[in-house]
Amino acid sequence: MRIKLIIIFSVLAAALAFSAPAKAETYDLKAESFVLTSAKCEVNQRCVFTARVKNLGDSFVLNFPLKSTISATGYRTDSPTTISPAQGATINTNDYLTFSIYGVFSQVGATSVNFSVDPTGYLAETTGLNNSASLTVNVTGYDLAVDSITVYPATPAVNQICYIRVNVKNNSSYNLYSGTGLNLVKTFPDFTVSSASSTEPNMSKLVNSGGYLYYGYEGKFTAAGEKTLSFTIDPDDTLAESNLANNLKTLKVNVYNSADTDLAIDSIGFSASKIILGEPLDITIGLKNIGKTSLTSALGFSQTEFSVNLPYFDYGANGLTADAYPRLTAPLNPGSIFNYKLHGAFSQPGKINLNFSINQDKQLTEANYGNNATSTTATVYKTLAEADNFSLVSKSLVFASSTTVIASWQTDASTTGWVNYGEANDNVNANKANAATAAALGHTVTINDLKPGINYVYAITSVNGTMSKTEIMENFVTPEDNFLRLVSGPSLALSG
Repeated sequence: MRIKLIIIFSVLAAALAFSAPAKAETYDLKAESFVLTSAKCEVNQRCVFTARVKNLGDSFVLNFPLKSTISATGYRTDSPTTISPAQGATINTNDYLTFSIYGVFSQVGATSVNFSVDPTGYLAETTGLNNSASLTVNVTGYDLAVDSITVYPATPAVNQICYIRVNVKNNSSYNLYSGTGLNLVKTFPDFTVSSASSTEPNMSKLVNSGGYLYYGYEGKFTAAGEKTLSFTIDPDDTLAESNLANNLKTLKVNVYNSADTDLAIDSIGFSASKIILGEPLDITIGLKNIGKTSLTSALGFSQTEFSVNLPYFDYGANGLTADAYPRLTAPLNPGSIFNYKLHGAFSQPGKINLNFSINQDKQLTEANYGNNATSTTATVYKTLAEADNFSLVSKSLVFASSTTVIASWQTDASTTGWVNYGEANDNVNANKANAATAAALGHTVTINDLKPGINYVYAITSVNGTMSKTEIMENFVTPEDNFLRLVSGPSLALSG
């Protein structure tokens, strides 16, 4: 019997020795769903998210801290995440773990929220690609932002009527239908308000999400210098806004004294480069704001204060036009130009002196009254042919080598031109060399393709508009070579 037992034990031991090894455990967690379980997600209020994670791997005991993360712009957790089932539970294959996450959003708008389970890889999973899930949440709430402060005009003078406009944007997810939260604090140093207006939302006049509230203040600055304007909406945070940093805006404005104003006649222009008797002509007079202040009216340069003396220029009752006069919301700022235009024709030829002036009664206080008047001379021709006429003032020919000559000439009016040339026994028009294409008083043409020791003829042609003039043909002989020779010298006299 003892021998049989020994044999049975030996067989069992051998069978155990040759059995398959134990299977290694495999882990795989999948973030199968991720949802917002709160009714809505409102800024600065707790939002609850639920994530369901499925165990696709082998069973394991939840006896370790299974981590998870949640991330979103402007989001923070405000309480520890809870997991069900609790610690110590056995998580079998295809079982679910439920994560409840609690947190708060600090800004309004749509945002992407991302959840991830076991982000540090505590479990050696077969894949981590299915450990995350995400969703988009529309966070609702209030947010008012002071978008801009604008001063009209941009560079005001003391005691000049001004307008300050403040735009406040409704960045909230809600429409505004009452004045709740629309308290404000404004600081406009040395500015006296004469009238004010603002947007008043109500049930019949909503300020929609993305819309604007407008505040306007008309008045005058009473002192010169740099002023810092500031405007704050909802200073007490009555609306429990998501962002208070954008509730305040400031703007620096330079206010000048009236004596810093200066308007000058900047330019006189003619619509035609050559003025012809009886032909239609526009004369444009440019007035430039060269001062430091913006002009909001035509004081000093209206039609009654714009004076001209234009002998023999007939422009009629409707021949004077002007740009739109400056106004409060469209001022003539420093550096800008205002134009008057006279449309007419000259009735007499010759050189005619034209005079222009503004603000002669000094209704507009200026730093310099000396630039308020100017004059110019208009040359009026009887015909276009007379206007285009010109004369050759001088010409010269210089040899650069035995094969190169430089022809130069001057005219008393801007012209274009060229040189025709050829051998003396040939046609002078055999060759042509052009001067620069731009009209000018002086011209130079270099001719490079000549032969040494040859007699040539040439002729210069100049053109001005309808007038073309060709000089009398002349000749020159190129040097036989490029060596210098003494062709004349001093006389030598001997005395005893």
